[in-house]
Amino acid sequence: MKKSVQKMHGANAISGYLCNSKMIALIPLCFAPAVLAADNNINPSGSAITLEPITVTHKRSIVNTLNTTEIDDKKVRSKQAAVSDTAKLLEDTPGVSLYGSGGVSSLPVIHGLGDDRVKINVNGMTITSACANHMNPPLSYIDRSNIGKITIMSGVTPVSMGGDSIGGTISVESLDPVFAEPGKDILLDGSASSFYRSNGDAFGGSIAAGIANQNVRLDYTGSHTESMNYNDANGDNVQSSSYRNQNHAASLSFKSDNHLVVIKGGQQHIPYQNFPNARMDLTNNDSIFGNITHKGKFDWGSLDSNFYFESTKHSMDIGEDKHNRFLNAAGGGSFAPPNDYMPMESRGRNLGYKIQAEIPVTERDTFRIGNEFHSNRINDFWPAVHNNTSIPASQPANARAAYWMMAPENFVNLNNAERDRVGFFGEWEARWSPKGYLIGAALRPYQHRYRGCAAL
Repeated sequence: MKKSVQKMHGANAISGYLCNSKMIALIPLCFAPAVLAADNNINPSGSAITLEPITVTHKRSIVNTLNTTEIDDKKVRSKQAAVSDTAKLLEDTPGVSLYGSGGVSSLPVIHGLGDDRVKINVNGMTITSACANHMNPPLSYIDRSNIGKITIMSGVTPVSMGGDSIGGTISVESLDPVFAEPGKDILLDGSASSFYRSNGDAFGGSIAAGIANQNVRLDYTGSHTESMNYNDANGDNVQSSSYRNQNHAASLSFKSDNHLVVIKGGQQHIPYQNFPNARMDLTNNDSIFGNITHKGKFDWGSLDSNFYFESTKHSMDIGEDKHNRFLNAAGGGSFAPPNDYMPMESRGRNLGYKIQAEIPVTERDTFRIGNEFHSNRINDFWPAVHNNTSIPASQPANARAAYWMMAPENFVNLNNAERDRVGFFGEWEARWSPKGYLIGAALRPYQHRYRGCAAL
């Protein structure tokens, strides 16, 4: 036993000696990189080496409060394949819920306040829904694949971001344009994505491509999404839940020194979007938009300006699913042609601008002043389904009262209704510490003008 123990001690001693020897041999190698680095940095002339200055700039967000949530492009990309509706990107935001509607038309709600009580900006554009049922809310006008950042502010918001709302503000922005680095002639980039979901056979895809040099960039983004009626948790088919949506947008960007100009244009086409929880369905929605943005930096601060235009042609009616089940007399309904449809037409237009100057006075204090204008026009009418002046004998008795509901003339609900809003604002932001600040605002009362006419 003693001999075996002694052998073990001897073996350990030898191994320990070898390890120590290896460590001692490695010690000079530890200093080799430092010596080589020192040799490489030796300047033969003996003069000091002056490195080129590197300036790192980052624009501080206007607000960073407890009631503010930001969703960056990484979070957006992680959710893109799972949703078809842009509004569903907000599902995990504290205090935000959604009114489920069509496949691409959910309505965001902030602490119980939704619809027009929440201001939604899409790349600086304030869009008022042209549909009385809000089947085309603002977030449906930008595809989820074309979003770079979403900012959600609940409750009272600064006048530079809010206004005209009591529930909060949701600001959606596309990715900033990227130009070629100095010394490189052309920058080419792009991306493509697609998805498929077995429930409803939902599928779609998006593509983005861009080309740029150091001062000019051209971008294109396009997407297509569609789905058939999906099945609920019991395996039952949910009627009137199908949809189809297409979005196309192009932008031309110019950069010169401290100035950036972005010109955007695009169109949306929704040939149909059915609503299982509504009496009506969307039978067509075509919209176009144009947007010009300028961002400039000066010695005294920065100046941002934005001008936009948007036009929508919106159509509603009773979709085939509801028609075949509830209205068609041949399928058990109580309405017979031609009074078994209910077409409704809307034409909307949004026009506006916003100019804002930001003046950093000190490290703590920042002032913002600006002027904005938003104009909305809408026409809403219900086309007559027939122009008969007497009830045919072929009409069922229980349908005679409804025979005149959509006839014999067009019903004009809104005749070139107008809503204009213009005003000036001032804002002071004071950051007393990295974690605390105070925002004070002096707001000149905004001027509103309403005009509309309802007639037969």
